[in-house]
Amino acid sequence: MSSSGKDLTPRADVCSNVCRQYFELYSEVASLKQKLAERDVIERAKWAIVAKKNMSEEEAHDFLMKSSRKTRLKLVKIAELVLTGKTVG
Repeated sequence: MSSSGKDLTPRADVCSNVCRQYFELYSEVASLKQKLAERDVIERAKWAIVAKKNMSEEEAHDFLMKSSRKTRLKLVKIAELVLTGKTVG
């Protein structure tokens, strides 16, 4: 059985498409893992505020959001500052 370059082209296209899809999905998974990790930090900071400042969950969330807007820092950065004891506001 002989194989010419013409015979391999469809297989190469399929392989290329599969590889492209794999890397797109890999990138999406990495992004989702990052978002989950950030969400965890924000949740931990929120509950630390609830415990420390005797706020409701909603008040603690609002505090984080307002601090983020006021300082123009990302919410996750504010949460990290709270968790390291460097509270803002």
